[in-house]
Amino acid sequence: GTPTGFEEITVRPVDNSIYDASNNEAVPNQIMNTDYLTDKVGPTIYSTVVGASNRNVVVTFSDPVFNTSSGSGALQANDFSVSVSGGTATGASISSVSVSGSAVTLALTIAGVANGSETLTVNVAANSVYDNYGNAAGTSQSNNTATLKDGRIVVINGLMHHANQSFDNRIVRMNKDRYLLAYKNHGYLKTFTVSDDGATITEVASLNHATSTVYQQDLLQIDSDTYILAYGGYDAQTGWGQHIKTFKVKPDGTSIVEIGDLVHDTYYQVDCHVSLVRIDVDTYAIAYYGYNQPADNSWGGYIKTFTVNEGTITEVAKLKHFTSTVYGNSFIHVAGNTFALAWADNSYDGNKLFRESIQHAIENNVSIILGAKSDQKCEEGGGCYYYFSLPDSNILKGDNIAKVGLTDH
Repeated sequence: GTPTGFEEITVRPVDNSIYDASNNEAVPNQIMNTDYLTDKVGPTIYSTVVGASNRNVVVTFSDPVFNTSSGSGALQANDFSVSVSGGTATGASISSVSVSGSAVTLALTIAGVANGSETLTVNVAANSVYDNYGNAAGTSQSNNTATLKDGRIVVINGLMHHANQSFDNRIVRMNKDRYLLAYKNHGYLKTFTVSDDGATITEVASLNHATSTVYQQDLLQIDSDTYILAYGGYDAQTGWGQHIKTFKVKPDGTSIVEIGDLVHDTYYQVDCHVSLVRIDVDTYAIAYYGYNQPADNSWGGYIKTFTVNEGTITEVAKLKHFTSTVYGNSFIHVAGNTFALAWADNSYDGNKLFRESIQHAIENNVSIILGAKSDQKCEEGGGCYYYFSLPDSNILKGDNIAKVGLTDH
């Protein structure tokens, strides 16, 4: 057979056969009379493992490997070949090679998008991969296949930007490759750059705008360098409550400055479930669960509108649309002058979606009510949808709000 280097050879003198010059016999039991055979078998593949997102494959050999028979030299991409069979990916290639002992990492480029049923095969080029003893790896190997990961949804990269606990992330895209993130540990805003391929994420600037507890929040972009944030919690200057804040953020992300803060409800609530939507160029609306202190001093689901001019934030109108606990608000613009709010009631037994008229009173500054009275079932805690209807933007200023109807959900 062919020695692998693990075979031990022992040499023993035959009794009464070997003597020295003084006629002393070499006894059969000796020390220092063993050694191992020289490895004459080329390196073989022990395992093949595809890495995260199919970006590489780690091939582990039986021995440390090199690209020359003298036991030296870094392996190159052309010392291997890869192929793909099955699935939806159409091929693969090797872009680079790195080696750590007997583990060889091949950086991969996959053609097409893998669905997770592809078999990747790694082959060794002839007379290209050697062990310490100059033995070449054979071109026919076992343990040289692996299954590609499903690449239809792929985690490309990640960045841990805050070492302690942080929650309730809200992120908006500022421009081509800049992003603004609001999150709570206390209250933070941070900017990041993200490369087009997602491979590089870099933190640029940070602002700790609230130095104590911040609860649920929502974030929107007003224009190229102005942003609006709604949250419940604390601010060192204005205290506890439900806040609307505005910030100036340089388009390159290098500066974040708070320019305005309005406390529109002086009672703060852990589960405010705030959701923020833009109505027109300077008018915004929020849906939240709160107490509306000092105006109402009662718990419920509220809709409020605000005008925003840089750091000047003015509350315009409010509607208490539900008289008990509200959970999970999500407020969106549907189309034209229609908006929608989805939420769950105090019984947790159904989402709701409703519409409101948030409308400028053209004459006599009176409220304009559209639609019919709410369904009793929804008022009592059943599941339903509400819808909002908003007038054309040229008359929409948010100073009147009226519920106009709901549908059982």
